[in-house]
Parts: sequence; C-alpha cells; structure tokens
Amino acid sequence: MLRRWDPAGVQPGRFAPAEEYDSYAPHIVSLIAGGCTADALTAHLEHLSIEVLGVGSNLRASTKFAAEIMRTLQPQAHAR
Repeated sequence: MLRRWDPAGVQPGRFAPAEEYDSYAPHIVSLIAGGCTADALTAHLEHLSIEVLGVGSNLRASTKFAAEIMRTLQPQAHAR
C-alpha cells in the first residue's frame, strides 16, 4: 500500500526502482503505531516531499494519501 505513494512521479517499478521510497515506510508505520493524527501524517508526507525529496508541495495528494494510509494501517496498530 505504501508503495503507491509517488510524490516525485517516478512510477517506482516502471521508471525507478520498485523500492524507491521504501526507506520512508518504517517511520510512517511507527507514526501510525504511535497514534499520530491524519494531520500529523499529512505534515510528515509534505515534509518528505518538500524538504527531503525537493519536489514541492502537493497538499491535496498528501492529505488524501495520509487518510488512505490511516485507514489501512490503524487497525494493525490497534491490534498490538
């Protein structure tokens, strides 16, 4: 699910290695497990896009993807 995040538009697995953004997944999962809010996750995705990857902001996409991540991963976080 997390591999669908593609802020740079490089289409991992097609034009970039499939694991292009995999290094960000453990921290994202930790944030969810720690009870972060959708707003906090959106801010983190925006930080990665702007500050780390340097591709600029796409708040709408970050907000949508953060909500999708929350829906997917929160049940797992609560099961622990």
